[in-house]
Amino acid sequence: MFGGPGGPSGEDQKKLQEQYAYDTLKLAGVVAGVLWVSPIVFHFIKRQF
Repeated sequence: MFGGPGGPSGEDQKKLQEQYAYDTLKLAGVVAGVLWVSPIVFHFIKRQF
């Protein structure tokens, strides 16, 4: 991908890095949400039985 003649322009490289950073933040938010909600869910399920 980056080994070709010329390679990606600086602008394309910047866009790729921004997209990667955004995706990483999105994933971190989802993981944090799951970790925050899971004890509440487990406690609720435990109380049902």
